[in-house]
Amino acid sequence: MKKAGLDVLIQFIGMTGIFVSLIFVGLEMRQSQKIALAAQQQSRTQVWSEMTNVYTEKGISMYEIMFNLLGPDSMNESETLISHNWLFQRVLIFESDYVQFLAGLICLLYTSPSPRDRG
Repeated sequence: MKKAGLDVLIQFIGMTGIFVSLIFVGLEMRQSQKIALAAQQQSRTQVWSEMTNVYTEKGISMYEIMFNLLGPDSMNESETLISHNWLFQRVLIFESDYVQFLAGLICLLYTSPSPRDRG
């Protein structure tokens, strides 16, 4: 083998190694992102579960609180306080969801098809 041919072969092997390693790094990053998204979803579910458990421990029905929000005249002072706090919790969670969506950490579950895809 000539020296020039050997140099080309070595360069080709080196470039192939770099290319394969870049593909591997890309796959690892994709897997890490999926794990992070799953952890984020689990965290969000845990927050909702903990909020529900607080109401359960106090013997309060979340359904009744949500139903009473439609007719606040029938609520006593304690129920009004509970429903205000319930609404405030939701606002904070929705704000957090929005910020995470803008950062690309939460994806839309459903998107309407574009006019091009509709046919």
